[in-house]
Amino acid sequence: MLTGRSLGLPILLLCAACGPEPERSAPSEAERSASRETMERSPQRGIALLGFARVAGTERDRSGRSELLEDGTPNDLFGSFGSGLEWTGVGERYLAVCDRGPADGATSFACRWHELDVRVRPGATEPVQVELVSTTLLVDEDGRGFTGLASALVPTETRAERLDPEAIRIDTAGHVWIADEYSMQLFEFSRAGRLLRRHAPPAAFPVARPSGDRKRELADSASGRTPNRGFEGLARVEPIGAFYALAQGALLQDGGERGTHARCLEFDPVTGRTAQYAVQLERPTDSWNDLLAFGEGRFLALVRDAEKGAKRTRRSLVQLGLAGATEVSAVERLRDGSDVVPMSSFTFLDLLEPEWGLVAAGLPDKVEALALGPDLSDGRRLLLVATDNDVDADEATWVIAFALRR
Repeated sequence: MLTGRSLGLPILLLCAACGPEPERSAPSEAERSASRETMERSPQRGIALLGFARVAGTERDRSGRSELLEDGTPNDLFGSFGSGLEWTGVGERYLAVCDRGPADGATSFACRWHELDVRVRPGATEPVQVELVSTTLLVDEDGRGFTGLASALVPTETRAERLDPEAIRIDTAGHVWIADEYSMQLFEFSRAGRLLRRHAPPAAFPVARPSGDRKRELADSASGRTPNRGFEGLARVEPIGAFYALAQGALLQDGGERGTHARCLEFDPVTGRTAQYAVQLERPTDSWNDLLAFGEGRFLALVRDAEKGAKRTRRSLVQLGLAGATEVSAVERLRDGSDVVPMSSFTFLDLLEPEWGLVAAGLPDKVEALALGPDLSDGRRLLLVATDNDVDADEATWVIAFALRR
């Protein structure tokens, strides 16, 4: 159960395992029994589904921003927190970041992250539980709040520029790093949500003439990120402390909406050194949605196709490898058929696999976040997958728990 207060009433979290989403606040005994029977199934070797929690889209956060946005959405809906997820390294506490908010950047949504406790108890009646602890609004160096509004290209006296947070990681100093889809910068924040530094990417990544209008931006730009296809994944690799930021799709010079080679940027925050690697999509309409360090030179990445509902064919975790990949910083244009060797890849976990039961239970389309949590009591690794509801009150956000055999 999600505990706390909202408008004077207890906040409610829909918790479930692998069954249809109930309309009531608590599962029936029949649903509890079905949940117990479906736990720990492992259709893919070495991986077990433990269960999932569903957070209703109507729940409120702790930002205190209850005013209505331009489209009528309350500015404190506890939605979109599945855009990025990171374990803090303490107990069962996580940071969860929201993206730019509802209506595809048409509202002045206040950018924020949340602190959550995600409790995973394999075999329990409710094996995954989520509790909202706090909400932190993000501000720039001068204390001005960041906004998701696409047209907010420059700061004003009272408001920072636009920000579209799509991934979140924490460094050893406790600083919080966010990958911005708009500018393709890496933003470094204090744990209080105040901006410490902006880290600009190489010239290949940002567009020269950004615009709040997608069509105008495309018309004015020959290189840089394709609109709505900027950085979506961010990984931090220990012990070197380097960050890897993965674009959702091909940059304009690499084919844009018709390209299949996305770029992964390696960034060393100490030396400022960068490197780039190609990551190949099966189809131009597919997209990368998060990146997670998974051992030396290896990563897990979320990939999905552009279809929805019954038509979707791919909601997968892919293992990527750096070994043998071509460093492409000097490659002006990535194209199919070139001699560039992309990062190796193979499907690690297919979320649409019928035996998981996630599709039958109503798995949302936008699967967006990955995090490794504390080891389970039996020594297995905990992997969390979260969905993004774009601050839609009619759609729940899911947090799905898997156990990985070492």
